[in-house]
Amino acid sequence: MKLHLHYILAGILCTCASAAMADNAHSYIVDRINAAGNITICQPDALRERLEHSGCNDSINEAARTTPNGRSGFRIQIFDSNGRNARNEAQSRKKAVESRFSRMHAYVTFDSPYWRVRVGDFHTRAEAEHALTELRRSFPGFGASFRIVRDRINP
Repeated sequence: MKLHLHYILAGILCTCASAAMADNAHSYIVDRINAAGNITICQPDALRERLEHSGCNDSINEAARTTPNGRSGFRIQIFDSNGRNARNEAQSRKKAVESRFSRMHAYVTFDSPYWRVRVGDFHTRAEAEHALTELRRSFPGFGASFRIVRDRINP
């Protein structure tokens, strides 16, 4: 009986000791997580260069490069497709709009799986509606698919 009681007491002591150690480990981990520090990201130079020069055609990535720092505004979406020749069609529509309206800039973007062409940097919806009227008049065959969308615009 004494031996059995001895084992029970030893078991209780071991359980208490391991619980205390686990509590200390837990508080150590929490302290490490909450401590102020710096995160350092190391990347090879080749990866940095690849990320900087990721596009083979600058006009495709132009909107992605210029609009994130812009402000909220409106553009007119004149093309949206994921068809086989969507990229070529997007480029041709961009050229057509920019040749007819030299003051309007067109942006070609690829948001998988869609190629889109958006025109203009309009601060107000009224400006975009006026330009939409001009675009529909100039391109009557495509005018039904034109629509005004919210976007980040270049100031």
